[in-house]
Amino acid sequence: MTSTTNETDTSANTVYQWSVNISVNVSDVSAEDVTNINNWWALLALALVLGTAAGNILVCLAITWERRLQNVTNYFLMSLAITDLMVAVLVMPLGILTLVRGFFPLPSIYCLAWICLDVLFCTASIMHLCTISVDRYLSLRYPMKFGRNKTRKRVTLKIVFVWLLSIAMSLPLCLMYSQDHDSVLVEGTCQIPDPLYKLIGSIVCFYIPLGVMLLTYALTVRLLAVQQQNLGGGGAGWSSGWLGPGTPSLGQAHHHGNNRGPMLRRAATLRHHNGTSTKPSKPTKTDNTSTPCLLMHYGSGRGASNTTSISSRTGTIRSHHSRNSSVISRNSSRHGRIIRLEQKATKVLGVVFFTFVILWAPFFVLNLVPTVCADCERNIHHGVFDFVTWLGYASSMVNPIFYTIFNKVFRQAFKKVLLCRYRNRNWRPPR
Repeated sequence: MTSTTNETDTSANTVYQWSVNISVNVSDVSAEDVTNINNWWALLALALVLGTAAGNILVCLAITWERRLQNVTNYFLMSLAITDLMVAVLVMPLGILTLVRGFFPLPSIYCLAWICLDVLFCTASIMHLCTISVDRYLSLRYPMKFGRNKTRKRVTLKIVFVWLLSIAMSLPLCLMYSQDHDSVLVEGTCQIPDPLYKLIGSIVCFYIPLGVMLLTYALTVRLLAVQQQNLGGGGAGWSSGWLGPGTPSLGQAHHHGNNRGPMLRRAATLRHHNGTSTKPSKPTKTDNTSTPCLLMHYGSGRGASNTTSISSRTGTIRSHHSRNSSVISRNSSRHGRIIRLEQKATKVLGVVFFTFVILWAPFFVLNLVPTVCADCERNIHHGVFDFVTWLGYASSMVNPIFYTIFNKVFRQAFKKVLLCRYRNRNWRPPR
């Protein structure tokens, strides 16, 4: 009986040990699988970080070194590039670290700092896009006020406004949790614990800019359609020349668009001058083409001289009329070309707007889940939150592509930067 009991205990111990070994092996495999998944995500994210940093550094160097790109419009674009560069340098690396380890491995104070920087720079990036959209529409709708009067002071004020608004969104978060920063680190995950802040932040940082961008884009398309119709019907029309940073020939189109009015005024002045140029001579009260015949009828030597003089003036007048017609025709052609460039720029901005919605909408939709259903957030896998977060970060890499790659001058400047041609002093703008 004792022998049987010992054999039973031995068998039970063997089964238990075997079960423990299986559990340990399964746990090791699961941990290894999780580590592999995190490493895979980290590699993808690292490529995104490098691409974002390289693209935005390229934009900053091109605007700094290329003389043709140094205008007030591109200064605002440079501010956007710096913002996206900060996302790549200060925000994304800690995100990669979290993906690699599967949790946030640093103290909670760093978690709070990371969240504040995330809110600051991502908000600034979105606000830059919104401001560019509004500025483009206003330049087209009110060219005399916003199109021609683009000064460095105005652009600086816009940049300051964008950054102040972004700071106003991130600063309360830092102040609220500065004394209780442990609350932002929940189960190894950095997150904003206040659902109300998420709601207000999502509305201010995304949904309002989204509505503004949608409205200005629709108004821009409508305005360009009206201008195209006026041009086809012989109307004067007007284009601001503000083609946006994503279209070619920005400077040339702006020059042609702004010169249309003065050329038409000069043409009117020349026609007025032609009608009164022969006022001292009595015969010139009649049509200029009949004046030489009237003077030849009197047949004096002096009359012959006057005939030669008036004929010369008539030829000059006809030449002026011909040139005026040519100028008006050329300006109409230029205006039509500007309209086509504006429409092309609008299509590019349409792609930018669509991409903006695709990249940021999933994150801000999930951001509203806690305010609607507190328990629903727990049922969403953390991998989904990681994916939509990095999808939003991808916007910082896409921005320099869309806003510069369609511009011929930017492409040439990028080529010079990559080939180190700016190392030659001849390529540098004068100091």
